[in-house]
Amino acid sequence: MLKFALGKTAVLLEGDAERRSEERIPAERPQADLLKVAHHGSSTSTIPRLLAAVHPRYAVISVGARNSHGHPRGEVLARLAEAHVLTYRRGQFLSGWQNG
Repeated sequence: MLKFALGKTAVLLEGDAERRSEERIPAERPQADLLKVAHHGSSTSTIPRLLAAVHPRYAVISVGARNSHGHPRGEVLARLAEAHVLTYRRGQFLSGWQNG
């Protein structure tokens, strides 16, 4: 995990973190505007507790268009949508919410 900030904007890059690592992250107060979703959006990452602690406005998922693992997983996209996180995948808008 790597967090960096420029002024009031912060980014959290999770790399290949999975549930076990993500359970420890909230103790570090990792609030960030942008979350780079871990492990290409696999079902073992982006747990609700992490999303509640980071409270990102945006998420980016790095994954190939025809990956054989089915990433990003539907449950991860659902968790991001439920947390009202605007989510992008390699230049493709995936989910979000209506404001207003």
